[in-house]
Formats: sequence, C-alpha cells, structure tokens
Amino acid sequence: IIVPDTVESGDRPPPVAWDLLESTLTLFAVSRLTRLVAVHSAAIAHNGRVLVVPAVSEGGKSTLSIAAVAAGALLLSDEYTLIDPGTGLVTGWRRPVRRRCGDGTTERLDLVVPSQPMVVGLIAAVTYDPSGQGTWSPVSPAEATTTLLAHTVCARSRPDDALDAVLAITRTTPAVAGHRPDASTAIEALLDLMDQSQS
Repeated sequence: IIVPDTVESGDRPPPVAWDLLESTLTLFAVSRLTRLVAVHSAAIAHNGRVLVVPAVSEGGKSTLSIAAVAAGALLLSDEYTLIDPGTGLVTGWRRPVRRRCGDGTTERLDLVVPSQPMVVGLIAAVTYDPSGQGTWSPVSPAEATTTLLAHTVCARSRPDDALDAVLAITRTTPAVAGHRPDASTAIEALLDLMDQSQS
C-alpha cells in the first residue's frame, strides 16, 4: 500500500527545500574528502592570513562573514575550512553565503572568493553575546586542538588525518575563545588581533 503525500510537492519546491538539499549534499561531499580535512568553520582572509572561526550551524559564522567582507576582508567560506594535513595550509569551501531574513526567507550572497592555500593566523572560537559584552581570552594549543577536533567532519572516519590537520594549525597559531559583541565590532577586533599576533 502506498500512502500518498498529504501535500503535493509540485514542480517548484520551496527555497528551504533547496537549502536543505544543498547542505546535505555538501556534508556528504566534505565527509568523503580523501586528502583535505574539513572543519565546520568560517575562513576569513586578511593581510595574507586566515581567521578560522569554528562554530555549529546557526552559530553566527555567516553573520560574522558578511561583516568581514564589509570590513574589507576576503571570505573563503562561511561553512567549511579545508585543511591540508601535510602543510597546515587552508582553503575554503566555495558556496554562496545564506543570510536569513526577518520574513523567514533566505537570501543568497555571492561573497566567497577562490584562493591559493593560505596560512592560518588566528583561531577564534567565539559565540555571539546578545548583551553586547564581548569578552574572549587566549586559550592553549591543547584547548584549541580540542575545539577544532569537535568541529572536524571526519574526526571519527579519518581520526589520524583529522588530528594531523588540526595539530598542523594549533601548534603555531594563536587562539582565543569566549563571547563576541555584534559582528561588525567583533570582526574588526579579531582582524586587528590577528595582525598584531604576526608583528
């Protein structure tokens, strides 16, 4: 017995259906990479280095990424950072940035640019603080490693590659964790911090 759909799908699925399909196919693809390691994070390039912002879905990566472009930085990805375990260099997963609108729809923004593999300059595990009191502090390489591994797609299926990739970054890269204020204020502070750490 076949039970018919209660709602006909028709030939024009709603945009949310396409977003879900795209997200599912993207996760399928990055989880099956054979050399590079995907970390669920934004990758923002500035002055030759990359700011990596690991976060869960709807954790503010896209909002921070849009603010970064407005501040003059280059966006490599608002979703996945791809790490080469052998070199520690990173690239981004190219896809349009999806910004949720107040009416429940989603706007797609073509902000991501291609790049050659780049060095990571700062890891920032920061979440949005609605009170506006953004406070973050430096964390140890061990803490940064744990944080990135928690957001690494292949941590269970390719544990050796995942650990090698994360350690290739965290051994030499400063990291901070905590809360951030609004995106425009936070991105300027984070980019300044990344620049200062290289001087």
